[in-house]
Amino acid sequence: MRKAATAAVTATCFVVVTSFAALAASAFEGVWKVKDTAGHPFELTLSSDGAAKATRGEGMTGTWKEEGNSAVITGIPAGRRR
Repeated sequence: MRKAATAAVTATCFVVVTSFAALAASAFEGVWKVKDTAGHPFELTLSSDGAAKATRGEGMTGTWKEEGNSAVITGIPAGRRR
């Protein structure tokens, strides 16, 4: 009985630790101060739900995902023409 209880506690701890690791925030999440290809500054927000939003203009939204050591953003143009 004691071995079964120990095994159950160990399994529960493993599941909890694994769950917390899966929920850990990405280093890329947050607000980034960046510049477009013309050198104009703007802010880029990368949310935990995979949404990306830029402050330069209307409707500047997209998605992002972490790939290796990079954040890959889609749906937000890289350049800006004036």
